[in-house]
Amino acid sequence: MSTEWEEEYEKALERAGGFGRLQKVAAFCLMVFRGQGNTWNYAFPFLLMRQLYNCRFDADSALQSCTTESICEARQNGMFVEYEIDKTNINYFNNWYHEMDLMCMS
Repeated sequence: MSTEWEEEYEKALERAGGFGRLQKVAAFCLMVFRGQGNTWNYAFPFLLMRQLYNCRFDADSALQSCTTESICEARQNGMFVEYEIDKTNINYFNNWYHEMDLMCMS
Protein backbone atom coordinates (compact mmCIF):
# COMPACT_ATOMS: atom_id res chain seq x y z
CA MET A 1 0.00 0.00 0.00
CA SER A 2 2.34 2.68 -1.23
CA THR A 3 1.44 6.30 -1.65
CA GLU A 4 1.93 8.42 -4.72
CA TRP A 5 4.90 10.16 -3.09
CA GLU A 6 6.69 6.86 -2.47
CA GLU A 7 6.18 5.82 -6.09
CA GLU A 8 7.59 9.14 -7.32
CA TYR A 9 10.57 8.75 -4.98
CA GLU A 10 11.33 5.27 -6.30
CA LYS A 11 11.12 6.51 -9.91
CA ALA A 12 13.40 9.46 -9.21
CA LEU A 13 15.93 7.24 -7.45
CA GLU A 14 15.87 4.83 -10.39
CA ARG A 15 16.44 7.67 -12.87
CA ALA A 16 19.40 8.92 -10.83
CA GLY A 17 21.09 5.53 -11.05
CA GLY A 18 19.85 3.93 -7.85
CA PHE A 19 21.44 3.57 -4.47
CA GLY A 20 24.62 1.60 -5.18
CA ARG A 21 27.54 0.27 -3.21
CA LEU A 22 29.35 3.63 -3.19
CA GLN A 23 26.36 5.36 -1.64
CA LYS A 24 25.99 2.62 0.97
CA VAL A 25 29.67 2.81 1.93
CA ALA A 26 29.58 6.61 2.02
CA ALA A 27 26.44 6.63 4.17
CA PHE A 28 27.98 4.12 6.59
CA CYS A 29 31.24 6.09 6.87
CA LEU A 30 29.40 9.36 7.48
CA MET A 31 27.32 7.75 10.24
CA VAL A 32 30.39 6.30 11.94
CA PHE A 33 32.56 9.42 11.68
CA ARG A 34 29.78 11.76 12.70
CA GLY A 35 28.97 9.75 15.82
CA GLN A 36 32.52 9.24 17.10
CA GLY A 37 32.77 12.35 19.25
CA ASN A 38 29.32 12.04 20.75
CA THR A 39 30.57 9.67 23.43
CA TRP A 40 32.64 12.47 24.93
CA ASN A 41 30.06 15.18 24.27
CA TYR A 42 27.30 13.32 26.06
CA ALA A 43 29.45 11.92 28.89
CA PHE A 44 31.27 15.15 29.77
CA PRO A 45 28.47 16.68 31.89
CA PHE A 46 28.62 13.64 34.19
CA LEU A 47 32.16 14.62 35.09
CA LEU A 48 31.03 18.14 35.98
CA MET A 49 27.95 17.33 38.07
CA ARG A 50 28.68 17.79 41.75
CA GLN A 51 27.60 15.00 44.04
CA LEU A 52 26.25 15.66 47.50
CA TYR A 53 27.32 13.40 50.33
CA ASN A 54 26.12 12.51 53.79
CA CYS A 55 29.14 12.46 56.09
CA ARG A 56 30.13 11.59 59.62
CA PHE A 57 33.37 13.17 60.83
CA ASP A 58 33.57 11.26 64.09
CA ALA A 59 32.20 7.87 65.05
CA ASP A 60 29.55 9.24 67.43
CA SER A 61 28.07 12.02 65.28
CA ALA A 62 25.02 11.84 63.04
CA LEU A 63 25.20 11.98 59.25
CA GLN A 64 25.24 15.51 57.87
CA SER A 65 25.34 17.00 54.39
CA CYS A 66 28.86 17.65 53.08
CA THR A 67 30.86 18.21 49.90
CA THR A 68 33.77 16.50 48.19
CA GLU A 69 36.11 19.23 49.41
CA SER A 70 35.22 18.68 53.08
CA ILE A 71 35.75 14.91 52.74
CA CYS A 72 39.13 15.32 51.04
CA GLU A 73 40.25 17.97 53.52
CA ALA A 74 39.36 15.72 56.46
CA ARG A 75 41.29 12.83 54.88
CA GLN A 76 44.36 15.01 54.28
CA ASN A 77 44.30 16.08 57.93
CA GLY A 78 44.09 12.46 59.06
CA MET A 79 40.58 12.84 60.50
CA PHE A 80 37.99 10.10 60.63
CA VAL A 81 35.43 10.46 57.85
CA GLU A 82 32.63 8.12 56.85
CA TYR A 83 30.48 9.13 53.90
CA GLU A 84 27.85 7.95 51.47
CA ILE A 85 26.41 9.52 48.33
CA ASP A 86 23.11 11.32 48.84
CA LYS A 87 20.82 9.21 46.67
CA THR A 88 17.93 11.67 47.01
CA ASN A 89 19.86 14.36 45.10
CA ILE A 90 18.58 14.99 41.56
CA ASN A 91 22.18 14.80 40.24
CA TYR A 92 22.89 11.44 41.89
CA PHE A 93 24.74 8.86 39.84
CA ASN A 94 26.83 5.93 40.96
CA ASN A 95 29.81 4.92 38.85
CA TRP A 96 33.41 3.75 39.04
CA TYR A 97 34.56 7.20 40.16
CA HIS A 98 32.92 6.62 43.52
CA GLU A 99 33.28 2.84 43.66
CA MET A 100 37.07 3.13 43.27
CA ASP A 101 37.18 6.11 45.68
CA LEU A 102 38.88 8.46 43.18
CA MET A 103 37.23 11.70 44.23
CA CYS A 104 40.28 13.01 46.14
CA MET A 105 42.82 12.07 43.46
CA SER A 106 42.95 15.47 41.74
